[in-house]
Amino acid sequence: MGIIFPVVGIFYTSKLFALPNIESLFIGVIFAATSVSISVAVLKSMNALNTKSGVTILGAAVADDILSILLLSVVITFTSGSA
Repeated sequence: MGIIFPVVGIFYTSKLFALPNIESLFIGVIFAATSVSISVAVLKSMNALNTKSGVTILGAAVADDILSILLLSVVITFTSGSA
């Protein structure tokens, strides 16, 4: 869900600004990437970085980023010749 909501939400928001489908999809995929460094900073300030919850949150954030990068590479591959 951490990838689906940003991609779909930003896609339709971009469509409100009359952007083409390819550009809207690309922007949506870019917004799907999370910032692991912000999660680490917040967990560290709460002294929760080494807890079970902290490790789970970081693991999910890293997995989300990996999936976002894979999705971005797929979008770039299929749209590289459509500009």
